[in-house]
Amino acid sequence: MYNAVLLSRFALQCTQNPVFITSAPLRDFGIIDVSVNPDNVFIYAGSKGREFIDLDGNDHRAPVEAAKEEVLEELFRKVAELEAVPDFEKFFYIGSGMQRKFGQLTLARQDVMNSIPEEESLKLLGVIEQLVRELDPEGDVLRIHDTGRDIEVIATIGSGTTIRDFDKGDGLKYIDSCGQLDLRQGPHLMQRVRAICPDSLFVPSPDILLTILGLTAIYPDGRRKKRVPLLPAS
Repeated sequence: MYNAVLLSRFALQCTQNPVFITSAPLRDFGIIDVSVNPDNVFIYAGSKGREFIDLDGNDHRAPVEAAKEEVLEELFRKVAELEAVPDFEKFFYIGSGMQRKFGQLTLARQDVMNSIPEEESLKLLGVIEQLVRELDPEGDVLRIHDTGRDIEVIATIGSGTTIRDFDKGDGLKYIDSCGQLDLRQGPHLMQRVRAICPDSLFVPSPDILLTILGLTAIYPDGRRKKRVPLLPAS
């Protein structure tokens, strides 16, 4: 609760368009269901920004072609059926479980403790890959992104040689296209941030930041020390 109070005060006093953007679903069950922030303070964006709620409480969804929606619906149905298969039931109850998102499906294949035998985890990955090949033999509707713990199946955007999966950068562009961010007012440069906070650190992906946080610790006086990882490096 105190975290929500501090974040909301900062958002109201220091920002114009504060955004929470996540790969998780927006609602039922998603980021909205776990938020205790006041209404109309933040823009909540789920499914990597493919769906969001603006500061006035209005819902927005980036269009997905009807043909791609049909393929995704069939994939959702087939993957959900795996919960009734003894070999695969456990994957619906570890880590991310199964998450049905707008334009994307996520299914866990491993947890943070690596408690699932690797051969079983890879067997599930193989089954999902086979389902995707059956539903999308040309490979122009769905893309698989395997994080090692989660299998993400994402509806593509673009056409021809420009086909690719939808990412959070696309999500921010969509939110901006709906008149929510005013990114044209830029520039949004790292140099401006560093001019105010010289010790700022920019990384190209969240995984790099998590790795840094996992390998270092900070003393109360601000000094840093190397932390021994909880799990051996692979």
